[in-house]
Amino acid sequence: MAHPAAARHFARVASAYTELRGGGLTGLLRRQEQEAVRALAAVAPGQRILDVGCGDGEVLAWLAAQGARATGVDLVPAMAAHCRRRGFDVCVQDMERLGVRPAFDWVFCVGSLEFTREPRRAIEAFAGALRPEGRLLLLFPRRGVSGFLYAAYHRTHGVPIWLFSRADVSRLLSAAGLVVDGWRDCALSSVCTARRRSPA
Repeated sequence: MAHPAAARHFARVASAYTELRGGGLTGLLRRQEQEAVRALAAVAPGQRILDVGCGDGEVLAWLAAQGARATGVDLVPAMAAHCRRRGFDVCVQDMERLGVRPAFDWVFCVGSLEFTREPRRAIEAFAGALRPEGRLLLLFPRRGVSGFLYAAYHRTHGVPIWLFSRADVSRLLSAAGLVVDGWRDCALSSVCTARRRSPA
């Protein structure tokens, strides 16, 4: 489950969230991350996709434009309500306890893993939602100067976050039976895709 402070923070900013991250340096970083996600995610029309931590529905809108059948999950009711008003199928749910069948071709988690209490448990839940040939896409903040500034910003709102290295994420994925098959680095974050490890 996300730290309670994170849930409270995003509930407070839900109505202005899109504007808050759309301009200035934040907007520039966001656009770079969007390009990396789109470069790695080979989404096909008709695929079933779960967007975990869907926020304001930015990724859901892109997935719908690709012809995918996308469902969103967010812990914050105000965020889920915003997405529903945009016409998206979204439910309020803890990403560490998804409780869904392994029915999805993709699970996306774009900029939400850092707010969980137990990233390991979240990644296990993502893996459990995938079909045997399904793939996971993660975007997460890296350790480094940009990541430390990002973490400091969230601390000013009382929100603790995780920062990750590639090795950290690779270990978490491996423990969940997944192996990385693609990487892209951005100024603040990294994006990776992963699939189930082949049987030995």
